[in-house]
Amino acid sequence: MLLTLADGQGTSAEAWSDWKESLVWELFHETSRYLADQKSYYEQTKIERESLQVSVAEALPPDYADEIEAHFDFMPDNYFRGCDVPEIVEHLKLLRSFFENVLSRGEQPLAPAVKWKAFTEHGHSLVTFWTWDHEQLLAKIAGSFSVVPINILSADVFPRGDNVVLSVFRVCNTKAHAVTDSREFELVEQTLGRALADENFDFLPLIEKAKRQSRLPLAPGIEFPTHIGVDNKTHPMYTLIEIQAPDRLGLLYDILASLDRESVLIALSRINTQDGAAIDTLYVVDRSTHTKIIDSDRITAIQRHLQRAILGGGAANSK
Repeated sequence: MLLTLADGQGTSAEAWSDWKESLVWELFHETSRYLADQKSYYEQTKIERESLQVSVAEALPPDYADEIEAHFDFMPDNYFRGCDVPEIVEHLKLLRSFFENVLSRGEQPLAPAVKWKAFTEHGHSLVTFWTWDHEQLLAKIAGSFSVVPINILSADVFPRGDNVVLSVFRVCNTKAHAVTDSREFELVEQTLGRALADENFDFLPLIEKAKRQSRLPLAPGIEFPTHIGVDNKTHPMYTLIEIQAPDRLGLLYDILASLDRESVLIALSRINTQDGAAIDTLYVVDRSTHTKIIDSDRITAIQRHLQRAILGGGAANSK
């Protein structure tokens, strides 16, 4: 624990914060509880989940009861570890609007439900999406941000067991400020709607146009080598692909599009960008077998194609 704190503070004084320290301490305490007594840890986790569900129910009208029960049944465990009561309440309200639109059978019954929330004092906006599960969903959301252009700082994706997906993105504009322009909201949502309706939708011309018009640096001032690691030991069900690379506009889209071409299905993801560095962890399986990717030749090919996509961008993707 002390080594982690020292490493974090020693890397960059500006990059460390009370919030990050609180996360490290939380991880330390949770890990200590688990290692001390696994049985009581799981029992306590169950109690905490039930308490969280009660608190959410108290914060919403009674007619949400069935929706709350389904939410706690279908959402993955990591969602509840990372979300508090106000966040879950907001997610449920937005999910209701998504289903209401589906049932209304209006002009766009399959359109995502989207909510933008600006944190101007922190220089970013939080964008929440509820959508049906689609092939290339994460890539299409990332591409829709890139065409504005909007920079992705982090992303968390939570698939529910009933074929809907919650995606939460932290983003900023090209001046590293919160996104507050309604025209940019509209462009993201319209582009995503078109991309979800057309499986052959081509983002590359739009992203290249955004790059030409953008003042966003294509790479950080401090260069560092791109790293692509593949790990089959950490998780019993998923292959982990760990990527560290200089951030640029369209990077996440290029990574995800490359994996799609390799028939790799992303089950879970943790996307993060800090100080010009993209640090992404993707939990993946083979698209056809839904099993780990263990063939060494295929792993090498995936790494090679990811390297090309990261370094070459759209030009590499078009080959």
